[in-house]
Amino acid sequence: MRRRTTVASLTCALLAVALGLAACAEPGRPDAEAPIVIAEIVDKTGPAKDFNDAANPGYDMAVEDINKAGGIGGRRLEVVQLDAASQPNRAPLVLRDATRSGAVAVLGPYSSNAAFAAAPLAEQLTVPIVLPTSSAAWKGEFNGFTFRLTPTLEKVVPEFVEHVLTALQVTRVGAVVDQANEASVTEVRQLAEALPAGVALEPAPQAFQTGDTDFTAQVSNVLAADPDVVWIGAQATEASLLMKQFRSRGFTGRFISSSTLNNPALYEQSGGAADGLITFQPVQDYDPAGPNSIVTSMRERLGRAPTGTMLQAYSAVQVLADALARAADPGSGASVAEALGETRGFASLMGPISWNGSGDNQHTFFTPLELTATGFAVWKPGV
Repeated sequence: MRRRTTVASLTCALLAVALGLAACAEPGRPDAEAPIVIAEIVDKTGPAKDFNDAANPGYDMAVEDINKAGGIGGRRLEVVQLDAASQPNRAPLVLRDATRSGAVAVLGPYSSNAAFAAAPLAEQLTVPIVLPTSSAAWKGEFNGFTFRLTPTLEKVVPEFVEHVLTALQVTRVGAVVDQANEASVTEVRQLAEALPAGVALEPAPQAFQTGDTDFTAQVSNVLAADPDVVWIGAQATEASLLMKQFRSRGFTGRFISSSTLNNPALYEQSGGAADGLITFQPVQDYDPAGPNSIVTSMRERLGRAPTGTMLQAYSAVQVLADALARAADPGSGASVAEALGETRGFASLMGPISWNGSGDNQHTFFTPLELTATGFAVWKPGV
């Protein structure tokens, strides 16, 4: 039986002849050599710019490596980068722009607040979003187009708290929390629930809002309880100010926080007040000076050790590329989302990734870190 030529395909063929173009691809059958367009929602401006700058080279290097290796079935990855300007409410707007640009899948946004805002629209537009760093407690049910790589704070913080507080032999912990940031709220709640026996959280976590600059009341209330360590539930801008103000009031103990503060620039931003900060990187066996061939290549290209967030961003591209290669139709967002959902035990640079009917990675892993003037290094108690 002969296949019928549609009016649309005939018109396209005539235009191609007239304009000297290559023949048009048939509807539903993309050109086998055409690039696969993906988008990145980033924060080139605003308060999250430093976090963005610490992570974004991971995207760039992963795309470069995949294209050098032949792309996806011979098709190159083409990237459209869109700036959410550190504003969570802009995430849906730039996500819509991503689909208008032809993106079949989207990397990011970075923050949990922005991810919450973008996820419903991702389902409406049938475009999967792969989130490299979002880890706050998810609001509501996941849809089939939202995929997070980072083990959730609900899984990691309890193990991290037990490990660090036991090693430091503390008895009193103080805490401050940004109530406007979901990740900060989640981590401090998990801190309170995971305290080892004999360790008290005193006083109750002291609240503030994103954008605050004067923390006199919060610092005074925490120091009145004479804590051994202070948990900083904040983003970098507020965290640097908080640590400065704690140090100016004579606090000499350790600061502790989640992976939100994994930015070496924090040392300089805080005027050195962040020295000794203990945090964690949600990367399995993280060692920026280690022998891993990809990490070695990243060091050579950067001229410095890659940040943990770079490894997370790199991993997001890896797992998306794997799904694109397995998708029945890599030009269909729904098909790519289905392939992502079938990911089981994928060995990414940051660690294993499995999505078993949920948008959260089913594996839990982390590496504790300590910040000094030379950057982050793996924290080894007693060393």
